[in-house]
Amino acid sequence: MVKTMKNFMKGIKIPNVVSYLPKSLLHNRWVLYALCIIALVNIVIYANVKDFNSVATLLIIGFLVSFFSKNMIIILAVSILATYALNFVSSSSFSEGARNMK
Repeated sequence: MVKTMKNFMKGIKIPNVVSYLPKSLLHNRWVLYALCIIALVNIVIYANVKDFNSVATLLIIGFLVSFFSKNMIIILAVSILATYALNFVSSSSFSEGARNMK
């Protein structure tokens, strides 16, 4: 059983999304600076509107992604995009108590 699973898994190729990006983009100093500024601005904006759940989400996702990649550009990009996606999904969901408003 284990041998057949190993043979089956050898035939499956999982695409590496990072390999599609140019190598110079993943190691560019200015891209890193831009993502750092975007992340800091997002944290300040979230804290200013008292959305501390988003601040915590951004930090936790960044911490978790750091276990899988040591490239800071990937860590910042994934944490910013995931936080934005979670905010978009939660804001587009149903509003509580808005059914009987006049």
